[in-house]
Amino acid sequence: MKHSMHTLMAIAILLCATQIMAQSTSAETSSADNKEMIYNQRDLNVSPSFPGGEQELMQYIATHINYPAEARKKGISGIVVIRFVVDANGIVRDGEIAKEIGGGCGEEALRMIGAMPAWTPGQVAGQAVASKYTLPIRFTLN
Repeated sequence: MKHSMHTLMAIAILLCATQIMAQSTSAETSSADNKEMIYNQRDLNVSPSFPGGEQELMQYIATHINYPAEARKKGISGIVVIRFVVDANGIVRDGEIAKEIGGGCGEEALRMIGAMPAWTPGQVAGQAVASKYTLPIRFTLN
C-alpha cells in the first residue's frame, strides 16, 4: 500500500511540471558567500540534473518522502513547491518552501530535499556554477 502510494505520487509529480524556474533572468550573489554567483535557469547553458535524470529523481522522491501523519489525519493533499540551490559541486543547499499546503508536508519535502545526493551542477560557458532549482512535490492521499 505504501509503495503504491509512493508510485502514484511519483507519477503525479511527473505529470506535474518537474521544474518551475525562477522568474528573474539575472544571476544573483549568494548572501552566504558574496563571491559565489547563483544563476537562474534561463542563464544556464546546461541545467542541473539529479543523478540518473528525471526518472531517477521521481524514484528518489517516491522512496524517500513520507506522508506526514498530521496531513494524513486532516486529509491534506496538494502540491508543495520547494526552491533550492544546486551549488557548483552539485550539493543541494538553501532549501526553502515556496508553496505550502500544511500538515507538515512542506517540512517533509524540505527534509527529503536536504538528504538528496549530489547533483550534476548547471553550467555556464562550460563551467560548473551554482544555480536555482524549483521542484513541485505532489502529496496525494489514496
